[in-house]
Amino acid sequence: MHILVLARIMQGISASIVWCVGLALVLDAVGPRNVGFTVGGIFGFTSVGEVISPVLGGLIYDSFGYYWAFSTCFVLLIIDIILRCLVLEPREAKKKLSQEEEEHVPILQRQNDFDLETTGKLSAWNSVFLPIYRLTFHRKVCGPYWTSFVNSVLLASFDATVPLELKRLFNFTSAQCGLTFGVLSAPYFFCGPLAGKMVDRRGSKTIGFYAYLALSFTLFLLLIPSSRTTANVVIFIAAMALNGYILAFTSSPGFVQLTAYVTEYEKTHPTFFGPSGPYTQIFSVMNVVYSFGMILGPIIAGYLRIHFGFPATVIFLSLMMLSASLVSYYCFTDNDSEEEE
Repeated sequence: MHILVLARIMQGISASIVWCVGLALVLDAVGPRNVGFTVGGIFGFTSVGEVISPVLGGLIYDSFGYYWAFSTCFVLLIIDIILRCLVLEPREAKKKLSQEEEEHVPILQRQNDFDLETTGKLSAWNSVFLPIYRLTFHRKVCGPYWTSFVNSVLLASFDATVPLELKRLFNFTSAQCGLTFGVLSAPYFFCGPLAGKMVDRRGSKTIGFYAYLALSFTLFLLLIPSSRTTANVVIFIAAMALNGYILAFTSSPGFVQLTAYVTEYEKTHPTFFGPSGPYTQIFSVMNVVYSFGMILGPIIAGYLRIHFGFPATVIFLSLMMLSASLVSYYCFTDNDSEEEE
């Protein structure tokens, strides 16, 4: 048991590092103007993996056993490592560009201007206290943090309570519950990039506000089924699909808003984030906030369901969505906004 716990801790640490660094590399490559489209696409492919992996893993486990299931993971990891070794880091790519093309690469000009003495002084301090933490209480920073937290609370609460509700209402098996969650995740793949592109063009405020506001109402559709009938099964699945579709519009606004703000901040404070820039710091903190929501979400949602029933859980989640909607309205901006910093 102790070995399993240790393995899970190491898995979580490695996954967090890869996730943060990978997102930072992607953002370096595409630039801040395409963050929404890129993040939407990333979450789209992630959702496909979340849908396929339980089914594929279950089939391999049932057919070949425990060790073959993990051997498949090792094969995928080897392929992943090879692909990562082949990636040309944007910093290295910029060195090969001509002077006229340098303006199209978003990062690393700061490295040429950064004082080496300052770098040495900042490195030890920033390894513990990242510069991004000093901006935490700015509304354009804490707002995206809150919406990321709300998103993780919602998804984790779904994981903790919806399967139990499907079992109680319709006597669903584990496979049927997994397919139902596939209905929730599938819209990410089809709508995530489109939603992200809309955020890139329009901005975060309007889309974030209306998406979270809509979720605060559509979540109540999950309470309509009350008995084991075909019609109620269809209603529940349709409600999950609708919520998944709207969720696709909530993944990008926070990332876009936070990235836009720190990019502008860096232009006026070029040495503030250190020689490596702000993007790795952004995604590391967002990952911490998201993980915190993944911890609290199941605890609160599970407690409410046990003591007050599933409707109490839905009400809690609806209030969380409403709070995210208000935060989006007051903390996010649109591209045509003339708000001052």
